[in-house]
Amino acid sequence: MKNQDQNSESYLISEVREIIINMFYSTTGYEPYEELVDLFFYVGIQRTAEILCCYKQSQHIRNPLAWFKRAVHDGYKPSDVAIKKNKKTSRIASTPTNRVSDVPFYNWLEE
Repeated sequence: MKNQDQNSESYLISEVREIIINMFYSTTGYEPYEELVDLFFYVGIQRTAEILCCYKQSQHIRNPLAWFKRAVHDGYKPSDVAIKKNKKTSRIASTPTNRVSDVPFYNWLEE
């Protein structure tokens, strides 16, 4: 009886690993590193789905392995993904329009 329990347990573990690998492949288009499979296996299927959803929403990730580790550590959620702003618009909005100068203005051309 004990052998049957161990076999069914190992089958479930391998099944979960396959689900994680398939989810990762369908999201990213490439096979995951073994380190990532172990990390996702540790956090579970539901959390893995959330992280992969965040990954799909993010753009231009240069180092996916580090990004996934940070996503697990920092607790990324699909609703937390930053919205990319237009650089020109955000720069204009951040600069103050009324500049007050401490130095008095002297126009030497009018003298």
